Amino acid sequence: MQSIIRHNHSEMNEFSGLLRIIIYSALDCMPSLGMLTINALAAADSVLIPLQAQFLSLKGLEQLIATIMRIKKRINPALDFEGILLTMVDARTNYAKDIMELVHENYGQIIPVFENYIPLSVRVAEASAEGKSIFVHDPKGKATEAYGILTGRCLRMAGNKRSASNIKMLDVNELLGLGQDSGEQAEKVMEVAIGKLYPFNAHPFKVLDDEKMQETVESIREHGV
Repeated sequence: MQSIIRHNHSEMNEFSGLLRIIIYSALDCMPSLGMLTINALAAADSVLIPLQAQFLSLKGLEQLIATIMRIKKRINPALDFEGILLTMVDARTNYAKDIMELVHENYGQIIPVFENYIPLSVRVAEASAEGKSIFVHDPKGKATEAYGILTGRCLRMAGNKRSASNIKMLDVNELLGLGQDSGEQAEKVMEVAIGKLYPFNAHPFKVLDDEKMQETVESIREHGV
């Protein structure tokens, strides 16, 4: 862990420079404390912790929070906790209710715990297996509604932070380097509804673990894309 943290200072500077031109960016990390997760935490403004309503997940939360605090101290002082989001909650059981209560009691005073949670739903697993968004796979489901509420809350929180920091955000034309004199090229910029975006299942970029990702990074550095 120590060597990983030291290695990330230069990478954090490169990634942070890129993020300055992005309005919102969500870095989805696998449930491990490898290189990718450390890099994401080094570059992030805040971290949202999804927590499965299970006892073992609750035990692992302590280690994760300790790691986040080390990264905040040594690499990214601006890193903050967005909150803890309980997921895969079967609210019909006393077990899940007990876990939720434990999270609020033990962490609610230091880290925000979202009142809304993601309910247990087989539809979410189906959407993941089929490579589809839950909003496309089950647009009227309870889990979909919960994710919609979460998205709205995160956008409001990010908007409040952006307003407080008084940062001037670039519009689409500025981001793409298209000025008023760009002529016909500017007309190619268009907005596409998210519902019209579908996964490209034949895409060759399918990396499932940190080691394979690092191999991909090194290959790109040496040979290009």
